[in-house]
Amino acid sequence: VISDNTGADVCHRLAGIDAIRATIKKLGLSGTTAELTCRRLVLGLFKDAPADLPMAEYLRRADADSFELSTRLYDDPAIPNDWATPRDMTDFFTKLYKGEVVSPAASRGMMEIMGRCQTNRRIPCLLPDEGPQKAKVIHKTGTIPWVTNDCGIVLSGNCVYALALFHNGFGAAEADRESANRAD
Repeated sequence: VISDNTGADVCHRLAGIDAIRATIKKLGLSGTTAELTCRRLVLGLFKDAPADLPMAEYLRRADADSFELSTRLYDDPAIPNDWATPRDMTDFFTKLYKGEVVSPAASRGMMEIMGRCQTNRRIPCLLPDEGPQKAKVIHKTGTIPWVTNDCGIVLSGNCVYALALFHNGFGAAEADRESANRAD
């Protein structure tokens, strides 16, 4: 319910890159790669940053402009990186909602967790929170320097839709950056 880069890195390590690649391919997510752990991804965003700092310290120093940010991960497609497209993310969440990613029971469990996401200043922020059109949002946010995303499923009234918001150019609210900085 609180985005945690360390948790993502543990899952990445336990699953292994070969299984991650196979799952991405099986799901037909042709615009998605997950080659790097969050730690390696964030470390790759800084010029001359020491390799032994906790993740929260990298992000805190980035916010304070203590490190010069590097664009090499964005500029050079030959460098391993993590990529996704809005189309892939809407496809993924649609499949998750239909129970096609993992078992229907596991899908419901994943959606229940994402339905309690604590970063609600993106997709949910202007949606109705009461009455007949009350929106339930099942989503996952992402925040690193220069990139702010939110992807998920919105259920409102009789409507269900997948939505992916990608912003390339660091525009997260201060509270979102502080939340990202707490993840270690």
